[in-house]
Amino acid sequence: MSSSQLFIRSSIFLAVIGTSLADETFKAKDFARQGLSLTYEETVEYLVYRFDVPLSKIAPKFGQPTFDSKALAVEEHLWFLSRRTGHEAPYTVEELESALPVNPSPLQKYEQKEKWQKIPMVTAPIVQKIVEYKSETGSYLKKFAGTPGSVMKEEKAYTETLPSDGSISAIPRSTQSWGPLRLRRSTWPIMDTWVEMENGQDTQSLTSIKGARIGYSNNYLLGGNGAWSTEGALIWPFHGIYEPNPTDSLLLHAGFATSWKNENPQKIGQASVDELRFGLPIAAVIQQDWMPKRGQIISQLEPYLHTDSHFDAQIMGITAGFEYRGDSWLGQIGNFRPLATIGNRNLDWRIRATGLLDYSEVRQTSPFTQRQLNDDWTRYGVETAFDIGLYDYSAKKLPIILSFSHRFMDTFSGQGGYSDYLKASLSVWLNDYAGITAEYQKGETPVADQAIDLFTIGVEIRY
Repeated sequence: MSSSQLFIRSSIFLAVIGTSLADETFKAKDFARQGLSLTYEETVEYLVYRFDVPLSKIAPKFGQPTFDSKALAVEEHLWFLSRRTGHEAPYTVEELESALPVNPSPLQKYEQKEKWQKIPMVTAPIVQKIVEYKSETGSYLKKFAGTPGSVMKEEKAYTETLPSDGSISAIPRSTQSWGPLRLRRSTWPIMDTWVEMENGQDTQSLTSIKGARIGYSNNYLLGGNGAWSTEGALIWPFHGIYEPNPTDSLLLHAGFATSWKNENPQKIGQASVDELRFGLPIAAVIQQDWMPKRGQIISQLEPYLHTDSHFDAQIMGITAGFEYRGDSWLGQIGNFRPLATIGNRNLDWRIRATGLLDYSEVRQTSPFTQRQLNDDWTRYGVETAFDIGLYDYSAKKLPIILSFSHRFMDTFSGQGGYSDYLKASLSVWLNDYAGITAEYQKGETPVADQAIDLFTIGVEIRY
């Protein structure tokens, strides 16, 4: 098969809009011109077909798509393949079929959900997508709105009415989603609550999301026989994606959040931890073509009211966090990368570093904080984190994750001084929503500055 024949074949494939991955007609071997291995060029053509990449992603301007535009459109899939197989192209047909098992289409995935998983604003988002349709004679905007399922159906039906010869280019300009409720360990980063309209699932793999915890704990600063404890955050998020051009994007995330941390609440004293916080996290994620591949700058502000379950304390404040994820001169930062293969699982790891600023003042005090009335501080610091885990990307086995984090904060104005907060945990997931976790914490809590030396074993729940 010549290069021109391969290009024509891939163009014909793209004309079949909405093809289900489960109904895949052509296999990886059909793209191999010689033997049972695919070159880099053949792999790109296969991925464009395999994932039904829209014409707007590979031909943003009038005319036929180029190879470079197709390679850019599937670079995340290429990165996943190299991570899954441990090497770059060429790939054998067996490697491709193993790394990319046939899955249902995004619409099929959404329709296969249970009814309780599709309740608008509660367990499913409401979305709005604006697409610009351009031709040589002009352009116009079209809006699609509703649940993820209805939007995908409406956009697919409309796309099928358009010419398939590339004379009309569809360019996504913005996508917004509202809801649903999310249960997480904390509000950082709120982007991890993002529900992507295209597939109705978390854009962040569930491997990177920590859920709320409830369990039995022993606070060594108190002694005694331990007690039930819980920590988590309930978030109702808004997300917006804005794409002025194919290489630049701005992602805005916000939400209403209630978070809590309750350890040994039966004893009111120096070492008891009873925290309740109401916050409004607002984050921006910036991706631009001058940044390294897959590079993201994440910045988040969260004004908050910090209190306790008795509503005695009242601490007003705002926290800012900054993090980079993607390629760097140190290698990958913030994203998982492969270390080894153990059986049919990948042993992956990642490092993260988050810069922090915090300002707060005490309006009312309580037994659950070491801070005094009218105290205020401005603090700066960094939180470093390391995660390593066993993952099966075919989703036949759920992950086992070992995590460490250490937060260092110092005061450059106001009351207070240096503090640190160490966490170590092991989570064994039983399904996508629940797992068993063991966790150790030591140091001072970030806002109430309450001392803690705590071991907990319990259940971790996320949604």
